Amino acid sequence: MKKKTSRPLLTTGTSTLLLIFVSLCLLTFAVLSFLSARADQNLSRKTAERTSAYYEACNQAEDRLGEADQMLEKIWQETANEKAYFQAVRETFEDMDFDEESRMLSFSVPLTDTQVLTVTLKLRTPESGSTFYTISGWKTVNTAEWTADTRQNVYVQTESADAEGE
Repeated sequence: MKKKTSRPLLTTGTSTLLLIFVSLCLLTFAVLSFLSARADQNLSRKTAERTSAYYEACNQAEDRLGEADQMLEKIWQETANEKAYFQAVRETFEDMDFDEESRMLSFSVPLTDTQVLTVTLKLRTPESGSTFYTISGWKTVNTAEWTADTRQNVYVQTESADAEGE
């Protein structure tokens, strides 16, 4: 009579397959980690560029505010009354938008190709110890028109589906 021999549960082929599977898993996780790190690096670079552009635009706006403040002080000293002051302001700041009714002076500084930093000032006649304006707006505005991407069809109904329903 033949004696039954038991075979080992894990053979050489099984351990090799397990080793290959684990190696593929590690390779997959390594590639995913690399792609995630690269995406984070690109996002960080874009954020840094955007932040630099914003603060550069803020510096330019602050420079223009300093120049405007000096010009407003000069105009105030040269004019005799409030009406002449605002008339001289309109003539002096031709490159800026000026609304005489609301006494709002605004200008824009380019931020990116599609955005500008818009600064709005509320002008006033100075009293003792006060300034010539109050900053009433400091915001980024999109200048490019937004258009929806309608090129991708999410659901396409075919004629065969119409025929089946009838």
